[in-house]
Amino acid sequence: MTTRTRALFAAGLGLIASLATGCHASRDAYTYESRPLMPMTVTIVDVTTDESIWSLDIPVNKNLRLRFYDDRTPNGATPSRPAMMRWAVDDPKESSGALENEIPVPLAHSRRIDVSLRDIPEFAGN
Repeated sequence: MTTRTRALFAAGLGLIASLATGCHASRDAYTYESRPLMPMTVTIVDVTTDESIWSLDIPVNKNLRLRFYDDRTPNGATPSRPAMMRWAVDDPKESSGALENEIPVPLAHSRRIDVSLRDIPEFAGN
């Protein structure tokens, strides 16, 4: 093998290894947009007990932004809810910024996000 062939072979193996292991950069973040013909309610469910542990009727013409942190311990954490969920409700034009609200939630393998639609049409209040 020539030096160039070895370098290409090593680069190829590195690429395959990185694709096989993933980048470990999942943000576990979600955005839900509530509209007059799609007014949404989002519910977090503990799948081990089938208990709804948090729910929000997203106001029409607003976004709900959620982010889960399985590696952070929130205030009020319990053995069944050791992870943290942060959220904010804001205007659709705002796609970033602080998520000021937080609650303890189960780890990723023990929670589910349910999204349901309310009766339509629903219009934003003044």
